[in-house]
Amino acid sequence: MAASRETLQERRDRYLKLATEAEINAARLSDPKAKSAWIDLAVSWMLMASEISVETKGARRRKPSRGGKS
Repeated sequence: MAASRETLQERRDRYLKLATEAEINAARLSDPKAKSAWIDLAVSWMLMASEISVETKGARRRKPSRGGKS
């Protein structure tokens, strides 16, 4: 599967795109239950994207420093 070869940034971007598409689909609907389901889906994609952002930032912070001990 090609998705497994994505970088974290590529995966995050894909999730954000899917969230946008779900939001657009929700805006086109008049049925409240269907609209709510699409909004829930958009929120889920956004949360997944934000988790990748946190993981990426955390990984950068955990790298050992190259300098000596002070």
